[in-house]
Amino acid sequence: MKTPKTAFADLFKKARKDPRWKVKGAILDFTETMAEQMDTMRINKSELARRIGSSPAYVTKILRGNSNFTLESMVKIAAALNGELRITIEPKIKDIKWFKLLENAYMEQSAKEPAVCSLADRRKKFRVVKPKKSKGEENVKFSSTA
Repeated sequence: MKTPKTAFADLFKKARKDPRWKVKGAILDFTETMAEQMDTMRINKSELARRIGSSPAYVTKILRGNSNFTLESMVKIAAALNGELRITIEPKIKDIKWFKLLENAYMEQSAKEPAVCSLADRRKKFRVVKPKKSKGEENVKFSSTA
């Protein structure tokens, strides 16, 4: 019989092989950067919507990861946030340390409460913290905001 930890690890292993996993990861990367830039610039959803010629509801859908937005929308959003959209193709990395850190943080959190179901919920639960580097430490840590 599998333990919850091994069952979860198996589920992650299977999910990583599905192209939809990478799509959701790209959406999460974009929306996280978008939200951070909105915070930095102190721009709310209504103001961003005005700048891109859309509705606040559309901006909310994008931030939740529920919208299948286009490259054109991404370019408009980047420009509205004084940025520039760049898309690159990177070589595959066999073992991604940040993913392992996120997986471990998620496992610890899920042991305390019911499983998180959506990307929006995950985004609320964890945020990236830029730690002070010290010898032997990982470059990225995750902290729970719950």
